[in-house]
Amino acid sequence: MQLRRFYFLLMILLSSRAMAAIPALVDAVWLKSALESHNPALVILDTQPADAFKRAHIRGAVNTPYAQWRIRNANGIPGMLPPATQLSQLIGGLGITKNSQIVVVPAFGGAGQLASAARIFWTLKTAGIDEVAILNGGMNLFRNDRSLPLANGTQIPKKSSFQAQLRTDWLALESDVQTAIKQQTALVDARSPGEYLGIYRGGPKDRPGTIPGAVNLPFDWLTRDGSTWFRSPKASRELFRQRGAADQGKVIFFCHTGHRAALAWFVDYALLGNSQARLYDGSMAEWSQPGKTPVERKLSLTDE
Repeated sequence: MQLRRFYFLLMILLSSRAMAAIPALVDAVWLKSALESHNPALVILDTQPADAFKRAHIRGAVNTPYAQWRIRNANGIPGMLPPATQLSQLIGGLGITKNSQIVVVPAFGGAGQLASAARIFWTLKTAGIDEVAILNGGMNLFRNDRSLPLANGTQIPKKSSFQAQLRTDWLALESDVQTAIKQQTALVDARSPGEYLGIYRGGPKDRPGTIPGAVNLPFDWLTRDGSTWFRSPKASRELFRQRGAADQGKVIFFCHTGHRAALAWFVDYALLGNSQARLYDGSMAEWSQPGKTPVERKLSLTDE
């Protein structure tokens, strides 16, 4: 009788451990332990191109190339958040439910791949999923660490009937940015210094410069040497301070299409604990359309 009670309590303990909330940033040790526990809620999202996924991926991962997570809207603005119906099909097609615990794996590469993972993280949270994490280092881990099991070929997930319910907690629209300017809410431009200053523009029709009042914190500075590893929270906080960028309270992050800024948003929201951080989805691709909104050019050159 006592032995039966022991096993019953043990199963409860193991179940609760398997379903414990996951941190927003996990490492290889954490993921290996999660795989070994056979957590049924765990979903590993591999963001590599399909051909790279076939060559090598973490065992049990499902493939979801980054381009699937963004659309060109009716106004021609690229890289936008898909509508709820499209997100429902995409997320459900990956076998994800509201109770899933998702780990997004950046593809081989540098800070741009980490930004892709951060954008997917933001999209999943905005779609109504609570338990989402990023694997620090992503596929680059396997250059030196063979502790995680690898597989090749394709992986077809079992579809779910997921229904996206968009949350606006971390989403900023053009109207929100206009309000932010009036209220002097913190604005952080995650693009390169050249784009921020107005030395060059993101697209041929874009007006050069930045949103008035914004400070510049290039997204890749928040990574270790431009890689797929994040800097420590302490180092990131110091970078925010050095650039004069707020890391607490109402902060809106933007770049050209909301890709690079997603990484800066993730650092502030997930690593520095700022629940009021938001990402401007349309970013400068929307804001800098001709004659639409104010743009501040820090440096005008005489040869133009």
